[in-house]
This record gives sequence, structure tokens and C-alpha cells, in this order.
Amino acid sequence: MKIAICAPFMQSDLWQERLQKASPGHELEFDEFYRPEDVRDVPRFHYEACVVAIAGAVGLEAAIAARERDADVPLLWFSDDDQFGLEAFRLRAVWLLGLDCSDGELEEAMQKVYKRRNEQYIPSSQTDERGTAYGKAI
Repeated sequence: MKIAICAPFMQSDLWQERLQKASPGHELEFDEFYRPEDVRDVPRFHYEACVVAIAGAVGLEAAIAARERDADVPLLWFSDDDQFGLEAFRLRAVWLLGLDCSDGELEEAMQKVYKRRNEQYIPSSQTDERGTAYGKAI
């Protein structure tokens, strides 16, 4: 599973390690983004999931940027502020968790990501080179 991870530079590896541990039996591949601008500026934003693990308003901006780039990508958002719940709902995040969440909560959140991804998945044999589904609206 290819995941866009938005986390501070010094914390990205830690989050990748935690996500891998929370996903036994799944191979995860990460592209790292450190700022909302990085998400907005990358030429191609095509991921099976997006994880935002940045505190405060910058995390909110990263979540907004991810949703702007892909309206359907499963979005898992970790924040230090539970007041972002309404924004998480508006952005259709799979889950809003605290940055200090437990390993069990993280594993449960990843299960929700897999469930959402499987609901949206269309085999590549049924899509064109841009990922547009033949005969189905995604």
C-alpha cells in the first residue's frame, strides 16, 4: 500500500515505524511530506492512503491540502487538538486521533483505512493509464 505521510522531518520515521507495526501482513511504502506546501506542489498525488501527523493549524492545512489533491483518498489524521473534530468530519477523515494515541488505537485506525480502501478499490485492469475506471464512477 502506497501511503503519503505528512509529518515533521524528525518524526516521519517514527510514524512510519508505528504504522508498519500496526499493519501486520501489509507491505507499506511511504512518500514523505513535511509541509502542506509539499503536498500541494508535488506533480502527482496518487496514494492509497494519506496520514497527517502534524500538530496544530499546520496539521489542519496538511489535511486540507491532501483532500484538495485527492477527494477520495482515505485520510487518517493525528492531531494535538480534538477541536479539529468538525474539520475532520468535513474533510471525511477516516479518523481523527491524538498524536499520543496508543498502538491499539493506531491498529484500529489502520483497519478502518484498509476497509475504506477496499470499498473504493477497482483493479488496475479496469482502469486507464490515469486511473480512471471504465464504466464506473469512483
